[in-house]
Amino acid sequence: MNTVEPTAAATCPQCGHLNPRAARACDCGYDFVSQTKSLTFFPVATRKLIVLSICTFSIYELYWFYQNWKRIRAYAPHETFSPFWRAFFGVIWAIPLLQRMEEQAGAVGVAGTGSAVVLGVCYILLTISWRLPDPWWLVTFASCLPLIPVQRMCQRVNDAAQNPEGFNNRYSAANIVAVVLGGLVLTLSVIGTFLPPE
Repeated sequence: MNTVEPTAAATCPQCGHLNPRAARACDCGYDFVSQTKSLTFFPVATRKLIVLSICTFSIYELYWFYQNWKRIRAYAPHETFSPFWRAFFGVIWAIPLLQRMEEQAGAVGVAGTGSAVVLGVCYILLTISWRLPDPWWLVTFASCLPLIPVQRMCQRVNDAAQNPEGFNNRYSAANIVAVVLGGLVLTLSVIGTFLPPE
């Protein structure tokens, strides 16, 4: 059986990462043999996504948006958008991102959510619900829920690409600090919401 030898170049032309010369693919997904790159998405365990989203008051969701837009930008270098600004204005760009993810899932034969627009609208409505009066504003903490089926789909896309990054289910020191401090602030906020006015 004939096998194609990997390229002698150790530097990935997509991300610039220095790889062993025997490597057949870079960690970013670039295949040295076929000279193509598989689009993979930001890996994070569902439970970790929920916990960090709630404890950081949805800031982690913006980080999730940023990481995924960054991967799409690396996969399509001809596109000139800024992943940072698309994440910063995540409410505006939520539906386009979910649609891009859904399209990629279909392109690699992975079952999608089938409802990118609906999930995007739900995310937007939950995100802006912080403007509701007490105690209804608390529903904004559910803004991560529409992202759960999307993240599960992303993991299937990553699995199909034999993504070596894993599930990202461990908490870093920064994650733990965010959970402890954010959880404390969240608890105080909830208590303050339900305390009777003086």
